Amino acid sequence: MLNIDHGNLFFLPNPTISMSYIPKTFYQSFLPAPGKPLDQALNIAVIVVFIVTALIISFVTIADPDLWGHLRFGLDILHTGQIPIADPYSYVNHGVKWINHEWLFELTMAIFYKFLGIYGLIILKGILVLSVVLLLLKFILEADLGPLLSTLFFLAQISLICSGATVLRPHLLTYLFFALLCLFLKRIEQKVDKTSWLLCFLFIPWVNSHGGYLIGLVILSVWLIAENLESIWQIQERKWLIQKWALVLSCFLVTLINPYGIGLSPFLLKATLVARPEIGEWHPISILSPTGIIYAGLLGIIITSLFLTKQKVKLSSVVIILTMAIAPLVAMRHLALYSIAATIFGAGYVRDVLIQFFGKEFKFFVNRFSKPSKIILLISLIGATIAVIIKGQQFYGQIRVKPMYVPTATISMLKDLKLTGNLANFFDWGEYIIWYVGPNIQVSSDGRRETVYTPQIQAENVAFTNGLGDWNYLLDNYPTDMALVNKSFAMYNLIKLRSDWVLVCEDEQSAFFLPAKSKYLPVVKQYVIKHAPLVSDQESFP
Repeated sequence: MLNIDHGNLFFLPNPTISMSYIPKTFYQSFLPAPGKPLDQALNIAVIVVFIVTALIISFVTIADPDLWGHLRFGLDILHTGQIPIADPYSYVNHGVKWINHEWLFELTMAIFYKFLGIYGLIILKGILVLSVVLLLLKFILEADLGPLLSTLFFLAQISLICSGATVLRPHLLTYLFFALLCLFLKRIEQKVDKTSWLLCFLFIPWVNSHGGYLIGLVILSVWLIAENLESIWQIQERKWLIQKWALVLSCFLVTLINPYGIGLSPFLLKATLVARPEIGEWHPISILSPTGIIYAGLLGIIITSLFLTKQKVKLSSVVIILTMAIAPLVAMRHLALYSIAATIFGAGYVRDVLIQFFGKEFKFFVNRFSKPSKIILLISLIGATIAVIIKGQQFYGQIRVKPMYVPTATISMLKDLKLTGNLANFFDWGEYIIWYVGPNIQVSSDGRRETVYTPQIQAENVAFTNGLGDWNYLLDNYPTDMALVNKSFAMYNLIKLRSDWVLVCEDEQSAFFLPAKSKYLPVVKQYVIKHAPLVSDQESFP
């Protein structure tokens, strides 16, 4: 049972009020405390902010380029009962082994989708994200920062994970498992007991669902190094080192339980080190962006607290926080993991420093506000909550697709005409094409990248998209029957210059080309005339 001081969560009219009447169970701590009506209204507003934020971030779902592929591959596994070795969806990679390291998550998606349809996917995503949000909330409440500071800290941390938490992808499992890993490490800082060995079982589904398990192994390694260093000057800690070494080694060993064995980790590590300039989430975080400012501000608060706190600072906590603080400077996709680590290992030190400088009453500083200030704060909380609910209304019960995000019109045409062949395509649309018209239409690239495409093939697709070097190579040296390109990139204008290729149709963002001698040219032109104008207006998945 989690015991939380009731007064830590609410605005009380008097910080010295007796707490003897307050129940200690977790759910009862969310009941409004007695006091002035305005203070009670602020109490309720804070609770609503927590609840609405948690639900919105958990269940609002947006489609991303990989969603269609993950579900298709999962349905294939569910249908055949086996993990494919050869790729049936691309015409440029014959003979290349497909390392589908995310097969377990994709299978889970397929099961939820088969029995519950689109709502199953939303529920799956909601379960994963809400679990992470509740774990963050648990540690924020345990840090005892008071109502308003807890709310601000919670919202700041949520802002760092929200971009990755609105899409259904395997990395959500890494968010949850990373949070559980931090929870385990926080718990076994003192000793290793029987339940600590459950940590090993965490890595079995993790290694079969997402490459983020590598970050888990890195954190385990730096944690073990820090524990060894700390034992040098703390003799009483040494007796637990053997158990900690055994635990970490066991976690490494269980990652071998996957379809690809010992070769998976080196393969994924090599793939992780490959530059991805065409993918925004793999760019370093910009410190001057709004998200970057929040990241830097929170990091500054945490580091300052580590220096100023009078309580004992665990070296392992410091190392984990700093390791994950560096990660977003390499790729901003790691922001969520930094947020999780900073909350679990750093929030308590922030509280300690606040008490040192402002006393325990810092939690109730809002009580010193004037009545007009409290009214403005209450109106702001209510207004922000209503705005979020209204904004999120368009997402309820569906997975939204951004306007003109995918080439709906062209893919509908390919599907209606039942065309077959090899399609040179824009990278982001690969798995969308696979979902609707694969494997009858084979693609040249998609989001699986290194797991199924060689570096040379990836380079050829990048050259084609951006009009670099021998950009024609994909058209001239492979049996390419058609091309679907993004009009924002150089390939659109370059391919128009070729007399042996014909622009058949286009919409706001995509253009479809066929060779001048294609057998499909007459029937496609007739379709375009009949259905003109072609508009890509898909608003929801699938």
